[in-house]
Amino acid sequence: MEWMFEKNSKGELTGDYISDINYGHYAEKYKEFLDGLQQRYGKNPVGVEANKYRLERTAWLNSNRETIAGQSQPKRSIYINKVYNTLSTA
Repeated sequence: MEWMFEKNSKGELTGDYISDINYGHYAEKYKEFLDGLQQRYGKNPVGVEANKYRLERTAWLNSNRETIAGQSQPKRSIYINKVYNTLSTA
């Protein structure tokens, strides 16, 4: 049954079912981005630094997510799962 779960960039199972969007890849990129923000602005930024943090986070989310039928999800154009198209209909 391993074949039905996504793998991350290290080849480890993520626990997510393979779908048309690669949620594992999205989660990795989002974590990398948040780690970078934390390095730049600290763990709990305040004042101007907090505003910069929020603006950068909002900009990243806007460029990496889309709303379809009222549901926010990773953009298909960026996080399309190539493995999904190789699965049989069964």
